[in-house]
Amino acid sequence: MKFLIPDSQINFFQENGFIEFENIFPQERIQIIENEIETLFKSIKDLDFFKQYIAFRDLFRKSLIIKKLVVDKNLASIAKTLSNRSSLRLLFDQTFITNKKNLFESSKTLNDVISFQGAVCFSLLKLDNNIAISSNNLPKKQGSLMFFKSSVSENHPLINMEDLYTGSQKFLLIGYGNIKTLYKLNKEDPNLNYLKNFGYSFGDKLKDEFHPVVF
Repeated sequence: MKFLIPDSQINFFQENGFIEFENIFPQERIQIIENEIETLFKSIKDLDFFKQYIAFRDLFRKSLIIKKLVVDKNLASIAKTLSNRSSLRLLFDQTFITNKKNLFESSKTLNDVISFQGAVCFSLLKLDNNIAISSNNLPKKQGSLMFFKSSVSENHPLINMEDLYTGSQKFLLIGYGNIKTLYKLNKEDPNLNYLKNFGYSFGDKLKDEFHPVVF
């Protein structure tokens, strides 16, 4: 089913840099996704925190259940409408199981730790039913979905990585970019060399084969 976004919500996103939606997906689907991530987590739970973070990048390449959500056309349509773009490319997905200490410096934002030039917006889905911390930039309830801009300004704050690791929660993050997004050198990204597995070099434009156009 197609989600209709009223002008008031588009304007809010443009002015504030983020917006939260509830009940985008049925509760049953959220539970299936959380169960799938828990199953995948069992195979890496003995790894150190750094390696867990790396293993939780791009689960859409490992799980059909996760892929159906990450490349969901209706979800991408919301991101496209909010961002006022004609099309969007999938950059990555990243799962967070925040039951360990923060991997990043407290001042780091999401843009500080990704290796993409051309990111447009992100969506963050809360998978667990634990109480959320008091933060405007994190979804509050299980199944709630937060969209936020990739641009940073006083009025458009990005997720602070420290917030993600406060408390015990599960999130699925999806990154969207423009068609000409580039793979860039960013030494702060734990997954800096990940895309080299697909034949990319720094400065390369992302390819449809590995980073599909989702809308």
